[in-house]
Amino acid sequence: IGPDFFRKELTNYSRWKFAWGREVGQNSIDAGAKRIDIVVSVVDVDVCKVTWSDDGCGMDLDTLINKFLTLGGTKKKDGATGGFGWAKTLILFAQNNYRVLTGDIVLEGIGGSFSYVEDALPISGTIIEVEIPTAALNMCRHIEDWFSWTDTKGCSVYLQGIKLDTF
Repeated sequence: IGPDFFRKELTNYSRWKFAWGREVGQNSIDAGAKRIDIVVSVVDVDVCKVTWSDDGCGMDLDTLINKFLTLGGTKKKDGATGGFGWAKTLILFAQNNYRVLTGDIVLEGIGGSFSYVEDALPISGTIIEVEIPTAALNMCRHIEDWFSWTDTKGCSVYLQGIKLDTF
């Protein structure tokens, strides 16, 4: 299933770009990240690439495939923020394409289709790269919005190499 099918789900969010940052950010915080680095770059006039890196616990293959990438799948405990297993539509499937690096796994996909390899050069934490159909400046503003709204629980957040501070 391609991204166009999942893109319709974005209409369920009043502010899907803000929600994108909220969902990815909450996953980083839930993974125990102490640092998040976000880089937004221009791909085209209406497309940006977001690279979201954290130093959290990362995911093993079972968690990545059967929880993070499975609709309805979650590893979160009852009462945790999220945990309904639908955010992956927003985070990955509705976007132009995506890449996830975690541990020694590299996964690439478009829509609901993906492939992965194991035994890559291992990394600590998780890196999510997505091409999003929006202007880069617009996406930076929504990420800043997410940061000002949330409690990052002692996690430092850097956007374009600049540390974001609470107001």
